Amino acid sequence: MKRNLNKFHKLFRICRLGLFAFLLVTMMSGCGKVDPVTATDFQTAMKGMGYNVSDTTSNYAEYDFVQKCVDLEDSDLHVKFCETTTRDDAIGLYNAGKNAVESNKMSGSIETNVENNSYCRYKLKSGGTYYLVEQAGNTVINAYCSTANAQKLDDIIKAINY
Repeated sequence: MKRNLNKFHKLFRICRLGLFAFLLVTMMSGCGKVDPVTATDFQTAMKGMGYNVSDTTSNYAEYDFVQKCVDLEDSDLHVKFCETTTRDDAIGLYNAGKNAVESNKMSGSIETNVENNSYCRYKLKSGGTYYLVEQAGNTVINAYCSTANAQKLDDIIKAINY
């Protein structure tokens, strides 16, 4: 009995050490943390990737919480990046965008949903279209393209470290 108890304690210590190491590595790597960029930073990064980006802020003049919006349109790739006054405003836009995208779900759809204190991300592949809605800080991205161009959209998101 005592021998089994010693094995249990040893296993418990190993598990506790493993959990501590995992948490330490996660905290050191910034895993799950997204630092928001500005709409101007997004515009600069996209121009660096060869995309044309237009300022569409005037289209949202009726919404006083929208600070700046820029749109990227390239063939069937559509990306809207908006900077809002507050994080809560961005979360509201994210939720509205996510609800709109969810209405496109159909049988065989593939979806991914991540929501934490740092950012929210919703992805959906459905009916040949890839949708992405993401919020980080006071920014929101709403994008879609054909599933054939999903890698291009993922590369855009990676370029701004989202």
